[in-house]
Amino acid sequence: MGIAPHAPAADTPAAEAIDAFVPFDDQTPAEIRRITGGRGADVVYDAVGGVTTPSALASLAHRGRLVVISAIGTPTAEIDLRDFYHCELRMLGADSRELDATASAERLKQISLHFERGQFKPPPIAQTFDLDHGPDAYRTVAEKKSRGWVVIQP
Repeated sequence: MGIAPHAPAADTPAAEAIDAFVPFDDQTPAEIRRITGGRGADVVYDAVGGVTTPSALASLAHRGRLVVISAIGTPTAEIDLRDFYHCELRMLGADSRELDATASAERLKQISLHFERGQFKPPPIAQTFDLDHGPDAYRTVAEKKSRGWVVIQP
């Protein structure tokens, strides 16, 4: 399931990678519960954080987990702690800045098997740039000229 302010265009890799799209607005938790038969999501991966955290928590099933990797816009979030502990939720932070090349390689090794088995799917890549065109890749993202992930590769 994908959540964003706007649905990806039908002809993009992002649209092919998700089985359901939910617009991010004040109805997001209710829509996620509707799609999941009232249960909520077992895991929410929040790559925005801050402004999306209350909605992400409200979208979780009983004993669900929220993984937060960023805090865009605001580094704080107001949540109802009673809802948090009554639902026995878990919130985890993941800070990849702490990983050096060796630790990153070890994590990649640990998850590679899941990709090979088809349990995990890589994010769709819309455009690739070689290192000589790295600035072009950054401009493409900054100017929102891509309909999916932009990757710089050697």
